[in-house]
Amino acid sequence: MVYSLVGLVILLVASFFVIATSTQSHDLDELTVGTGLPILKLKDAANNGQYWQIEEDGINQLLIRYKSDSAITSNVIITPMGSMVLPGKINAGKTSEAWSVRNTNYLIGTHNDNSRNGNNWHDIPGLEKEFILERSALVHITAGGVQRFFKGNRCHVGYRLVVDNVARGNPTWGQQLQSFAPVNGMAHDGWNLIEFENLNTGTHTIKIQATNFNFQDQCIICGEAHSPPSVTAYDDCAMNIVAYYE
Repeated sequence: MVYSLVGLVILLVASFFVIATSTQSHDLDELTVGTGLPILKLKDAANNGQYWQIEEDGINQLLIRYKSDSAITSNVIITPMGSMVLPGKINAGKTSEAWSVRNTNYLIGTHNDNSRNGNNWHDIPGLEKEFILERSALVHITAGGVQRFFKGNRCHVGYRLVVDNVARGNPTWGQQLQSFAPVNGMAHDGWNLIEFENLNTGTHTIKIQATNFNFQDQCIICGEAHSPPSVTAYDDCAMNIVAYYE
């Protein structure tokens, strides 16, 4: 039983140091079986008075310690049930990643170029992002901005996400239909989309589209109703993407 446990511990140590370094070898300094529980001590390769020691305690926990003869610097504990207690953090690559884009131009929507059957959706200029995921991730997408009444009676716009060339939501009005009529001179309104997507490793593209139809009414999306319309800081739009890696 002792020798099988020693073999397992040696295998764990060998695996640990193959991952940790490819340039530094470690010699076994001493193997102690004083109380029936083996202690594996590695040689002080750096000659700094500290070394790695691996042992099993009285309740079958595996202890991996970086220590000197008088003190323990760090102590990793693995329980028989597979739980781990770590004194610091695990550096295992990125845990999350984020991208952000803003509109580069405005979009004017009228019934003349946007049919209600949803066949004429328009990309909002600048609200498109191509990105690469290192591994599978839960992706949080938020997008929003301002739609500006231009002329007619009402501003009536549908919005949707397009993920890897696949549109989300209803074919006619997408994921959000934002409609308002100007009251007391108020001609601005906001829109926003909030979605989660499970995406695999590799390259992905996300963009925002809009469609407008309401008789002779016209809206300016992500712009101001100047003459001619213009992009302004208070009437702009943005899209933010955050990937949470598994």
